[in-house]
Amino acid sequence: MKYEIITPLLTSIQDDGDIDIDGTLNLVEYVIDGGVDGILPLGSAGEFTAFTFEQKRKFLTEIIKKVDKRIKVLAGTTSLVPQETVDLSNEVLKCGADGVVILPQFYFGLNDEEAYEYFSYMAENIDGDIYIYNYPARTGYNISIDVVLKLIEKYPNIVGLKDTIAETGHTQELISKARLIRDDFRVYSGFDNQFSANIAAGGSGCISGFSNIRPKLWADWVKAANDGNLDEIHKYQKIINRMMDIYAIQTNFSNVCKNVLKREGMKINTKCMLPYDKITEDEIDRAFEILKDSEKING
Repeated sequence: MKYEIITPLLTSIQDDGDIDIDGTLNLVEYVIDGGVDGILPLGSAGEFTAFTFEQKRKFLTEIIKKVDKRIKVLAGTTSLVPQETVDLSNEVLKCGADGVVILPQFYFGLNDEEAYEYFSYMAENIDGDIYIYNYPARTGYNISIDVVLKLIEKYPNIVGLKDTIAETGHTQELISKARLIRDDFRVYSGFDNQFSANIAAGGSGCISGFSNIRPKLWADWVKAANDGNLDEIHKYQKIINRMMDIYAIQTNFSNVCKNVLKREGMKINTKCMLPYDKITEDEIDRAFEILKDSEKING
């Protein structure tokens, strides 16, 4: 299986709160030129909770058109209204998305039986490939491996999962057990520094926030993995480990990344969703200090 880096795309936001499509399309070209294998617009990094159904529909349609099958587009279609998730998913799949990425329901809490029912409903009503998005730090629910196994055994259109969880053992066990049922089931890690552990366990790669700002770095790491170059894999692991400190600068990682890109010359608006739209010059400086330190690592 070929390993991949998928970019959870940032969303450029206008000062009035609407989506800045042109600014985001600049980022799309940047990550494609950097060599990533795909993008995930309107995930967590894309601040999906800030936008209406119509805003998301228009935005995703433009993204799919711009990419024009050059790389994968896995569209984030999560809504707290299940029918909106279904409707948006089917529309973007018809427009050419390669799959949709869906979180479990959140806010009201969830148990395993309810999670199975929810994703069964999605699988039965969405005409295309579905990726489950497991992010317990944000949803309050860690989807159990047993639920995933039941789902993928019954529904062939549930084709993968993004596992954004600090405990790598969960991802590794999921990969091992899922492959016994479906050897084509794709599992991606959601934290940058878990890529090596993911592929060592037989996973598919990473959906990595840092690939927004350093896509070529990530593409080179994936190439090293696909080539089996252990020295290079180890080098890039150390670089990413150093970069992980950027996540601690602000709760909203997207704010830091947009400002890094802006300072480096990209035409992108740095506004973020309320109340996460404040950042200081010192915080941006800190991000650049970390990036500079990481670039000194050679092996």
